[in-house]
Amino acid sequence: QQIRKNRDIVIEAQIDLEDVLTGKELIASYRLTNGREQSVNLQLPKGVDNNTTIKFPSLGDDYHAGMPRGDLLVRIKVRPHSKWQRDGINLHCIERVNVFDLMVGTKKNIKTLEGRNLAISIPKGTQPGTVLSISEQGLPTRGGGRGNIFLNIQADIPKVVNEAIAEKLRKIR
Repeated sequence: QQIRKNRDIVIEAQIDLEDVLTGKELIASYRLTNGREQSVNLQLPKGVDNNTTIKFPSLGDDYHAGMPRGDLLVRIKVRPHSKWQRDGINLHCIERVNVFDLMVGTKKNIKTLEGRNLAISIPKGTQPGTVLSISEQGLPTRGGGRGNIFLNIQADIPKVVNEAIAEKLRKIR
């Protein structure tokens, strides 16, 4: 025989991609069937996926006395990030690099999602569209590891308005 319980309550929580990296503590407020406002502190885990529903047992409705309380179901919505796109536990971004730096090689500082600077070597002769991988700098896994960062290198081509410089470039070519 199935145990009956009060109804579950479903709410939505919007979080940032940075919250996926670190986990998030939030205060959720919702209305119970009897009209009473309920507020609870919730801890969202690291690595949570967009559109995932997390169940918090016994925080739902309590309208019917003598029956177990329902559950609180929190549907997670991760806001889009201005730089990073998520692919599971991996992060992707487009990195624009001056075409001359692509030709001769350079070092580029990349700011990670958590705000750390990584010095990345871009080898000479790197072609636009090359994807560089940085291990263990992506989002956390449930097992404690981390995904990767993938940088899609795109060329920034400066406008040459000075004819003398344009002529020098033609000679180099």
